[in-house]
Amino acid sequence: NIRMTAGPVPSFLNLAGAGQCQATPGARQLLEYLVSDEAQQYFAVETFEYPLVAGVALGADLLPIDEISDAARLDFATVAENLEPTLRAISETGLLQ
Repeated sequence: NIRMTAGPVPSFLNLAGAGQCQATPGARQLLEYLVSDEAQQYFAVETFEYPLVAGVALGADLLPIDEISDAARLDFATVAENLEPTLRAISETGLLQ
């Protein structure tokens, strides 16, 4: 569950990628669809993701990415070394109940 609170809202961006490692039937078509205007608009509006394609509108509840605070930055290399402090930090934000 996501808990909404008054005041400044902490931000969390989770970056993901996709690629084609070898000639797999349909892989290129899937990747092309994922970066199509139609798919990017779906992700922006329905799953609150930032579109990767210029000109695709943000979902109504998304701030422009340049307005998101960069006060807390994570080094994911250190996160992978020990998940306990990471899980504790996520819990302390109130993001998950």
